Amino acid sequence: KKAILDPDFFSDVKHPARQLINRLARAAVGLPPDTPRDHPLCRSLAELTETARSALESRDGDLAPVLVGLDALIARRDEATREAAQACAGQVRDYERNETALAAAQNWLQKALARTREPAVVHFLSVHWVRVMQDACLAGGVGGEAWKEGESVVNYLLWSILPKRTPEERQKLTALIPALIRKINAGLDGIAVPAEQRQPFLDACFVLQTNALRGRPNEGGAAPPSHAPNAAPAAAAVPGTFPPARILEREGKCVQYFGRAALPAVAPRGGPAVAPGDWLSFRMPDDRVWCGMVCWQSEESRTLLLFNPAWNDAVALAPQIVEQQLQAGTARVVSGL
Repeated sequence: KKAILDPDFFSDVKHPARQLINRLARAAVGLPPDTPRDHPLCRSLAELTETARSALESRDGDLAPVLVGLDALIARRDEATREAAQACAGQVRDYERNETALAAAQNWLQKALARTREPAVVHFLSVHWVRVMQDACLAGGVGGEAWKEGESVVNYLLWSILPKRTPEERQKLTALIPALIRKINAGLDGIAVPAEQRQPFLDACFVLQTNALRGRPNEGGAAPPSHAPNAAPAAAAVPGTFPPARILEREGKCVQYFGRAALPAVAPRGGPAVAPGDWLSFRMPDDRVWCGMVCWQSEESRTLLLFNPAWNDAVALAPQIVEQQLQAGTARVVSGL
């Protein structure tokens, strides 16, 4: 009717009736196709469209109040979606911090293992002290005070099992051992290693240091492992594919995590990037199309967290996945259409 009454309807992109239709679609973005009419959002939209009906019947009807109502409805829904996703954002943030700290600790471990062949020490560093270094990275980052202290303990430990040839070296080692053992135990206390699990190393350490005091070389076992225990080699990623899913769960909140993968870099498109507040339609690994709001993005990894009140879980996507799908046309920002 508006198109018949108003010859400028199709040329004026800001025509109130066109804005009405666009904002109705924006307000309902992400609703599943089978959403019933009695859904709270659908009821709100029905009330607003009923208000607009009488205005649309006349040539000079004012749609401004309805458009204001739609804007308020959109803002409330977006804010509620963002709030509902905050706990999941915390899960992703903590998970990625732990993964970053673990990677730093395992990188440190590689260098430490290259300095010793003693089986007891290799086991101690690989199983226990790498966790101490992970916690140190979480506490203050690589190079922080806790990290420096953890490195210092291992430096003294490795020195303490080398043969001491002079009286000065033996005197220094004798004075060092009590403080070194206290610091080792303090580190193991921090990661809650039971006494029965630490005692075999402490016993072995006593023997190694006794040999060192007597000037006897300690005979190492096999060469240190080439990689940290439990560190699976990263699989080569194929552009456009998802990394293996991880399910992050805490206090009843679940996130399907597809972030921080070893994915190839993707040159950005010329258009604007996806940003928090956008509603994104994208394809999941099973080829189903999902539509959710970008509720948060990591400043470090750029991982995007998407959520929709209709979902059971939130979804975290590496930025490469989003960019690849945008370029392939399998994803698009639908909130700005």
